[in-house]
Amino acid sequence: MLELRLIRTAFHKNVMKIILCHSYKGGSGKTLFSINVANALTTNFDKKVLLIESDFSMAAFKSIFTEFKPDMFLNDFLNSQEDDLDKYIYPDTQAKLGIIFCDFKFRARDKVHGSDQNWFIQMKQQINRALEKLDYDYVIFDITPGMHFFAINIISITQEIFLMARPDVQNLHGIGVLLDKIYSKTIQLSSQKINLRIIFNQIPIIGKIDRLLSEWSNQLKVQYQFLENIHHFYYEPETSYNTAIEKFVLPKNDPTFARIKEFVKDNLI
Repeated sequence: MLELRLIRTAFHKNVMKIILCHSYKGGSGKTLFSINVANALTTNFDKKVLLIESDFSMAAFKSIFTEFKPDMFLNDFLNSQEDDLDKYIYPDTQAKLGIIFCDFKFRARDKVHGSDQNWFIQMKQQINRALEKLDYDYVIFDITPGMHFFAINIISITQEIFLMARPDVQNLHGIGVLLDKIYSKTIQLSSQKINLRIIFNQIPIIGKIDRLLSEWSNQLKVQYQFLENIHHFYYEPETSYNTAIEKFVLPKNDPTFARIKEFVKDNLI
């Protein structure tokens, strides 16, 4: 009977989907996007989500989720030998939305800023073991922009990648760098299917930009045939106002949140 109960428990356990939100440069809106994808999943689709801040250079969650006063951070977990994430999750593992924070203060001594490849492989295994013990529908990593070993290692346990970029030539070049140097190789080597989506964000509402974005998107699809899709999110003044008054978890009537909800419905549910 014990064996049968264990089999049933395993059968009913959620299949966790891991999402990576990345960018070449800061200012792409990846943190706002990550937070509101998590918000849409929990509030509109009744999913249980773990949101992991892993931008070790410019941590922002503490100034956004001010209702929490974390004293345990992802940095501490990675510097330990632990396999349990429970005490690092706020408010707790029973909440619909769980959050893991980075240390708000830059800690140069943290190994995530180094280049010890063996440590990063061990770190990936540590995170993977810890996630396997948790019961979430989705895990979202909001990671440091640019090329680094943390991104390379997390990709291998990820099913969905959102590569965020503003609509300018620097970001277009940066997308190409990340696709050439990181994603083309890691996706090919992965043992599981990874859906990589480019998201042009904060697009100004002006007719000329549509033609330019269409050209860029077509070029990217031809050059990188492993891309799942390319999405466009336009600049919304109402969203800018909401973030200016510290409403980073966007209200239901915000036009950007409405588009994020549709994106989640079409691509993640």
